[in-house]
Amino acid sequence: MNLGMSMVGGVLGVKLLSSYGRDKLFPKGLFLGIAFGSVITGILSGFSNNKVRPKDAVSNLSYLLSHAAFGLVSIFTIAKIGDDSLFDTPPQNDHLKPTMKTTEQRKESKNNKIQHGYPDNDNLENVLQVDS
Repeated sequence: MNLGMSMVGGVLGVKLLSSYGRDKLFPKGLFLGIAFGSVITGILSGFSNNKVRPKDAVSNLSYLLSHAAFGLVSIFTIAKIGDDSLFDTPPQNDHLKPTMKTTEQRKESKNNKIQHGYPDNDNLENVLQVDS
């Protein structure tokens, strides 16, 4: 049960970081851990054979702290060893050309030396100066 819930929390952590970026990891980790832990504790406390219900305020606080620690460790681990392609966000608007290449396009252009239809981030300033 713990392994399954931890896996779901990890998937939610990857989704959180891929949607909102890899900055401000500390508040994101606290949010993930406390929110996810509260939801899981709430769901499990509804079962008749409940072994998760906190008995007093100290045990409830220890649950909260352990869930916060889980969230922090998960988020920092995901951000540190996660592949860069997990965190490329899709374009918000398909009508505008992107200004930066995705990780896969950067790897592809280094290997194949193929020029794409839009400038590399390093050459973006030169292109903007020429156009204006």
